[in-house]
Amino acid sequence: MLAAFGVDISRFGSRQAARFVQRLFEMEPTRAQEVQPEEELCVQTLFTRNAIVRIPEQEGVGGMDRAKIAMHVCDLCVTEARRHSESEAFRKSCILAPTAPLLRQHFATAVLFHWLHPKLIIGDSSVDAWDAGHWRDMMTKHHLILIAPKLFLDVLDQGFLRLEDFCTLVFDECQHCLGTHPFARILNEHYANMADPGTVRMLGFGRHLVKRTIRTIAERQVALRRLSDVMNAQIYEASELRVARPLRPGLRAAPWHFCSIAVHHH
Repeated sequence: MLAAFGVDISRFGSRQAARFVQRLFEMEPTRAQEVQPEEELCVQTLFTRNAIVRIPEQEGVGGMDRAKIAMHVCDLCVTEARRHSESEAFRKSCILAPTAPLLRQHFATAVLFHWLHPKLIIGDSSVDAWDAGHWRDMMTKHHLILIAPKLFLDVLDQGFLRLEDFCTLVFDECQHCLGTHPFARILNEHYANMADPGTVRMLGFGRHLVKRTIRTIAERQVALRRLSDVMNAQIYEASELRVARPLRPGLRAAPWHFCSIAVHHH
C-alpha cells in the first residue's frame, strides 16, 4: 500500500508504517488525491456544468478514466456543499450504474477518496429491510453512495430519500436514461418534479449514448436531443473537455446555487 505512494517501506518498522498511514489519512483531500494534469481540464469542465460525455472506445486514452473523473467531480461538489452547510446534513453525491460489476469498479476508485466515506449499496435482504431511519443514518455517515438504480428508485418512491438530498448525480451508461429503465424513471418521476433542479450537478457517461437498437441517423439525433433534455445537460465528446482552464489550487467556485443546501428530512 505505501509503495503506491512512492514510499520506501523497507526502512519502516511496523509502528512507523502505522503512524505514516495514520498521517496520510489525516491529510487534506486535495493533497491525498490530487487532480493530475491530464485530468484537470475534464474535471473543471464537468464541475461547472451539467454534461453527458461520450467515452472513447479505448477508455483511459488522454486521461479520460470515467471513474476517476467522476470521483473528482463528486469530491468538488461535496466539498462545496459542506462549505455552505452549518451541519453534517449537507448534500451528498450519488453514483448510479446499471450493473453490479460496474458499480464495484467505481467503488474501487471511490475508496481512494476515503474522506468521502463511500458506501456501496447493491441491495440484499438487509438493505431491503431498511426504514427511513436507517437511510437517514447512512446519509449522515457517508458523503458518497454508489447504488443500484432500481434500489435507488424504490427508496425515492418510498420517500426515504429525495433528490434534494444530493448535490451530484452520476449516471454511468446513461443511454438508459431514456425508455422505461430505472434511470429514466428517476429522471422523469423525480428529477423533472424538483422545485429547483439547478441545485443538483448532473453527469452522464457512456460509450454509446444511444441504444444500439436505434439505427437511422435521424432517429439517433432525436434520441440524443431527448437524452440532453431529460438530463438537462450538454453532450460532449471526451476530447472537447480539454477547452476549459486548469483547476487552480483552492478553486471552489459553485456553478449552482446553495440557497437550501441542508438536507431536509420528513
